[in-house]
Amino acid sequence: MSGIAGIINLDGGPVDRELLWRITRSMSCRGPDAQQIWIDGNAGLGHAMLRSTFEAKTEKQPLSVDGDVWLTADARIDGRSELISALAEKLDTPASPNDAELILLAYKAWGEDCVKRLIGDFSFAIWNKREQRLFCARDHFGTKPFFYARLGETLIFSNTLDALRRHPQTSSNLNELAIGDFLLFGSNQDPSTTSFADIARLPPAHLLRWRNNSVQIERYWTLPIVDVVRYRKRSDYIDCFKQLLETAVRDRLRHDRIGVRMSGGLDSSTVAAQAREVLLSQPGAGVLKAFTVVHDRVIPDEERFYAGLVANKLKIPIDFQVADEYQLYQGWDNPAWRMPEPLDHPLGIIHFEEFRRFASYARVVLTGQGGDPALKGSPTYYVRLCRQLRFARLIKDVSLPLFRGQTPPLNIRTNLKRWFSARPWQMPFPEWLHPDFINRTKLQARLDSITNEHVSNPHLRPEAYADVASPLWSNHLEQNDPSTTAVAVEVRNPLFDLRLVNFLLSLPPIPWCMDKEIIRASMKGVLPREVISRPKSPLAGDTVHLLIRNAPPSLKILGETSAAAKYVDATKLKTAFEKSHDDAFMSWVNTRALSLAHWLKKIASGAS
Repeated sequence: MSGIAGIINLDGGPVDRELLWRITRSMSCRGPDAQQIWIDGNAGLGHAMLRSTFEAKTEKQPLSVDGDVWLTADARIDGRSELISALAEKLDTPASPNDAELILLAYKAWGEDCVKRLIGDFSFAIWNKREQRLFCARDHFGTKPFFYARLGETLIFSNTLDALRRHPQTSSNLNELAIGDFLLFGSNQDPSTTSFADIARLPPAHLLRWRNNSVQIERYWTLPIVDVVRYRKRSDYIDCFKQLLETAVRDRLRHDRIGVRMSGGLDSSTVAAQAREVLLSQPGAGVLKAFTVVHDRVIPDEERFYAGLVANKLKIPIDFQVADEYQLYQGWDNPAWRMPEPLDHPLGIIHFEEFRRFASYARVVLTGQGGDPALKGSPTYYVRLCRQLRFARLIKDVSLPLFRGQTPPLNIRTNLKRWFSARPWQMPFPEWLHPDFINRTKLQARLDSITNEHVSNPHLRPEAYADVASPLWSNHLEQNDPSTTAVAVEVRNPLFDLRLVNFLLSLPPIPWCMDKEIIRASMKGVLPREVISRPKSPLAGDTVHLLIRNAPPSLKILGETSAAAKYVDATKLKTAFEKSHDDAFMSWVNTRALSLAHWLKKIASGAS
């Protein structure tokens, strides 16, 4: 995940070379292989290189193929052979272009519509110096971030938020609505803003263009409404899933050392199994190693057992990170730990050190993220069939698996009961929020608006569709970006592959989405039987809540950080912690006040 940056002086003035160098070099932790800048008059681009694919070994950026159009990109382009074939019909194309060249060639062939031809994870900016036009884009699910700011007559951008804060005109004024979202929900609910008033975020699947002295933001892609896919044979569903999964994983295995973040759960174990299979089919391909965070004493945790079974079955080495000794807010004052925005995890030190373990072995790490939202079950499809009086279709969908001799998915009765009888859950309003802050940001109305938002779309599984498209995922994925982890490791998520997600969203809910039956059926004989039959469940205990119960957290940080008083009433927070002694969820909600105070102290000290 390379670092990108740029400065465009909208009044035509020359770019400050030293300033661009300073911004670019600040990203060296994520792009240690090379840092380069390019300046032409009022435009300048910066790039900090991380070579994380075979094709990138000779890549240099900022890049131009004609001297007129220039690119800085953090990108891994998937479906390369199909894209190269399409480009070859339009213009001369190298036999094996790197990903940056593919983006430039696609722009040359299709102009701004190139973004509709690209799949993969990307964040890039293209400057057309002849037309004095800037064109930027961010990938479909928001795996790679993109930030920008209009500062008077200057437009700056980067995929690293802290890099933009190095510009002298960028203020430290906070976006209070984003701060309110963090305290209510744990993350900003507006995908177009950040925690800083001056700095905006380009939402996933959006493009940015500057022309005619104005910045325009436009959505270039929306998750398509797909029809339910119906095959004659059960094996057809499984074969299609396997083929798409193999393609998704293969596109992400373009390096000689690969790590996999493997919890011992079904999704990450499936990704590990597919990665091993692909690597074994490629002579001289990369080496795979698993990484697992475990608790051996603090809470009942079976991850070591299940992950160990998978590693033994796949014959891959595994690294266990024991997390029993970590304490709340440990390491938050470490200047090496970048925290560009508030972090909703008092034990974030586990994540911080986990990535350093990754970096000691590989530049590329795979995860199993993406299976949960795309395979989210939903009663809405069957309710819709009933309302349309399509009872024949309903009976066929529910009964067909049994007629074909299929074993009902795990916990089908429990799932059906949960789907049809669960009551809507209401997010609590923290009692410790400062009254003035509530009034000036209208937080109660915002909480009501977001929590009561009705999921309504014509998708066959609208809840799954809404979950996949939720900004919560891009917020979560950004936590794995080097702009937060500060290490040169690129995280890749095969289950968030665009082609695979479209297929998963088209599956009939029964049987394939019940307890992820499509994955369990596909992994029979590949993963250990114990993992395939393992129910989806969270950890048997909550470490944060346990630590709070054993020793209530100190509120000293609130007194050390005067800015926190604008948002949090310390007296009411103390009472709230006492009330939440037996409530794990509210204990976690209450820690957000402390997490915000720690973050405010960190940015005030310049450590962020």
